[in-house]
Amino acid sequence: MIIDSPYFTILIPAFKIKFFDEAIRSVLAQQDEDFELIILNDASPENIKGVVEKYNDFRIRYYENNKNVGAIRIVENWNKLLSYANGEFVICMGDDDCLKKNCLSEYRELISKYPDLDIYHGWTEIIDEDSKVWKMQEPRPLRESVYTMMWHRWTGRFNQYIGDFLYRTDVLRKNGGFFNIPLAWASDDITSYIAAGYKGIANTQIPVFQYRQNKYSITSVGGAAEKIEAISLEKSWYNDFLLRKPINETDVIYYGLLKRDMPDFISQKVNYTIDNEVKGKIKNHFFEALNSWFFWFKENKKIGRSKVSMLKLLFNALKFKLFK
Repeated sequence: MIIDSPYFTILIPAFKIKFFDEAIRSVLAQQDEDFELIILNDASPENIKGVVEKYNDFRIRYYENNKNVGAIRIVENWNKLLSYANGEFVICMGDDDCLKKNCLSEYRELISKYPDLDIYHGWTEIIDEDSKVWKMQEPRPLRESVYTMMWHRWTGRFNQYIGDFLYRTDVLRKNGGFFNIPLAWASDDITSYIAAGYKGIANTQIPVFQYRQNKYSITSVGGAAEKIEAISLEKSWYNDFLLRKPINETDVIYYGLLKRDMPDFISQKVNYTIDNEVKGKIKNHFFEALNSWFFWFKENKKIGRSKVSMLKLLFNALKFKLFK
C-alpha cells in the first residue's frame, strides 16, 4: 500500500545492519503518525531486507539497488530516495541515526509558526554506539538567515548532519535534489544553504534528532585525493554564492566576513585532510604515508600549500612515528 499524500517522508539509505533496526523503530515510534518511511538497500551484503520484513507496517516502502553505489556516490542514493517521496516534507537520515519520538510533531509546530520557509532544522543529540547521549549540538536561534547560518558553520560554532534538516519536498526537487559532491562532502551543508535561500531557516528549540558518532561513519571513507577534489567543488559553489550580495544590513556584515574568510576556510579543510592522511598512515603504513606526502609535496601549488609547510608536516609525522 502506498500513502498518496503523507505530511512527512523519512528516507533511509541502508547498508549497515548494526543500528538499522533501532533507526526504523525510532521512526515508527513517532507521536505524529502522518508519515511514510522509504528504505533503499544499497546492495548490502548484510540482511537489510530481513530487518525490514520484521515490520508489518503499511507506511514502510522498501527498494533495492542492483549494484552497490557506495560511499563515494552516496548522494545518488539520497536523490533516488527523494524521487520516491510522496510527503510534503522530507527528512533523509542515516541507517544508524534515530528520530526522537517528538521529532515530527515538533517540526509540524515549527512549520505552522513559519509556513513560508522551505527548510527547518532540528536540534540534535550526538549519541555513541551504546545509544547514550555524550554531546549536544549547539543551540540555534528560532529563525536565522543563510548568511548567519553559514558563518557559524564555518567558524565551528555549528555542527550539522544530513538527518537534522527537514525540507519542503517540491522545492528540494526544484533545486535539483541533494547537492551532489563525492563522499557527500559538504553536500548536506550546501543543500541546506540553497534551501534557505533568501527566506532563511527555522530551528527547533528542543532536541528532536539523534546523530550516531561511530567508527563506521562515512567521514572515515575515501582517500585524500577524493576529498581534495570534493573540497574543490565545494569552493566553486561558495564562489558562485558569494557573487550575490544581500540587502539586509546584518546579512551584509556576515556576507563581508564570509568573503574575507573563505580562502582560510578552504585552506584549513585542505590542510586538515592531507595531514590526517599522512599522520594516519605513518605508524602502520610507513611507505604508503611517504608516498602520499611526496604526492602532495609535488602538488603544493595546486592545493595552495607552501613546501615549508609540507616539510613541517613530514617532520611532525616522523616525530609521531618515533615517539608514539
